[in-house]
Amino acid sequence: MKKFYFLLLAIALFSSTMSAQLIINEVLFDPAPDITGDANGDGTRSASNDEFIELVNSGATALDISGYTIEDSYTATIIRHVVPGNTVLPAGGVYLVFGGGTPTASGTGAGSFGVSTVVVASSGTLGFSNSLEVIIVRDASGTAIATLDASTLSVSTGAKVSVTRSPDITGEFILHPTVNGVAFSPGLKIDGSSVLNIKEDVFAVFAMYPNPVINGELTIISASNGLKKVELFDTSGRSVLQTNLTSNVLNVEAVKSGIYFLKVSQDNNTSTSKVLIK
Repeated sequence: MKKFYFLLLAIALFSSTMSAQLIINEVLFDPAPDITGDANGDGTRSASNDEFIELVNSGATALDISGYTIEDSYTATIIRHVVPGNTVLPAGGVYLVFGGGTPTASGTGAGSFGVSTVVVASSGTLGFSNSLEVIIVRDASGTAIATLDASTLSVSTGAKVSVTRSPDITGEFILHPTVNGVAFSPGLKIDGSSVLNIKEDVFAVFAMYPNPVINGELTIISASNGLKKVELFDTSGRSVLQTNLTSNVLNVEAVKSGIYFLKVSQDNNTSTSKVLIK
């Protein structure tokens, strides 16, 4: 019986730790009334479509956020977005939700959205209030794992600019222009760089080359000769390749060119890294 209770406690602690990886990093409650409020980059300013929320996987491992919900609790609690199935956020990855419109990445820096998973609210709107808003993110079981209560912030959520953590992920919320004069940076760090903090070419336990992949083959080596479980995700979090490797060579010839996230598991070790396939 003691073992059973210990197992339940271990599962609960593990679930809590995994959920705690997901952080509300930046929110635009109140887009500016002119074209400068066009946060989603579709060329049209909209009071509802240009609202956004940026969630970051702050953990060192990939996180399956399928079935997670984003709720708006201003006058009543309303589910504004449900994360679709098979959505896996890599370590350091960003899940960016706009109220609506056609999010359009442009160039680099602000407006590029980095390598975020970009979607629009499944309900058709985020419906954020410009004051006294409460945003609740729940996991697939309905447990609240991240909350932002505007009434507790030291800055206004109705200032026509986003509120963002400074420093990203760990800091307190401030008005975005306080740092660099820019109104917002959806999908990016405050300085305009990618939020991803994954090493480009070296795992904690594994090493891979070449990166970028230019000949359809990626070599993955480790100190162990055991089976490697490999999974490749695109930037929307969809799994595009799953295989068990008995050698050190992963064939990706059938995978389209682009940026991907490679998850490798062997023995008791798991690591995720960004890969560019040309």
